[in-house]
Amino acid sequence: MIKLIIFDLDGTLVNTLKDITIAVTHALNFKQGYGLSTFEVSKMIGEGADVLIEKAIKKYPDAPKGRFDQSVCLNRYLEYYEEHMYDFTKLYPGVFRAIGPLLKYHKMAVISNKSVDFTRRILRHFYLWLPMEIVVGGDSLPEKKPSPMPCLYILKKLHIKPEEAILVGDTETDIKCGKATGVKTVAATYGYGKPGFQWEADYVIGDITELPKIVKEIK
Repeated sequence: MIKLIIFDLDGTLVNTLKDITIAVTHALNFKQGYGLSTFEVSKMIGEGADVLIEKAIKKYPDAPKGRFDQSVCLNRYLEYYEEHMYDFTKLYPGVFRAIGPLLKYHKMAVISNKSVDFTRRILRHFYLWLPMEIVVGGDSLPEKKPSPMPCLYILKKLHIKPEEAILVGDTETDIKCGKATGVKTVAATYGYGKPGFQWEADYVIGDITELPKIVKEIK
């Protein structure tokens, strides 16, 4: 029986893509002609802000030498995102409808590669803080997803066995984390994942409202 449901945040519970894209564009300095589309940024999300900015910079290999400084761009991104993280971000339709029926018999947690401070702020803003027993961010532990460390940490804290938990996420990073931990994995294909990432997951959902049925089916 499943006792714990672990959620990713971006692309799984909340659609943060537009706000992240605008922040990346700000970090690259759009006034000088550098910026990325939401489609491009969607394929870069999942490994934390530092990797996101690194990938964004690499999209401009022909930029003048010294045009981009990794630490400067990262700081610009974080400063802007902190002030604008709720501008366009929304819960995916059906989140509360999916979580509601599961709360009675299941504990819940969140693992994000976003900073734990930003993760907690977004959860509070959208009233998702209370259902979560534990929230782990990309800077909470020495390692982040796809390392199994965040998931193992939560299992230990809540005294849950791997076979009693599932991890729901929208990218390959999430699925690898779950597999490395030994928990069942659920791929959310409505998020930001690259095509085909779901084939490594144990279950696939195209809408979060499908989750209660999946949880009920797992033995």
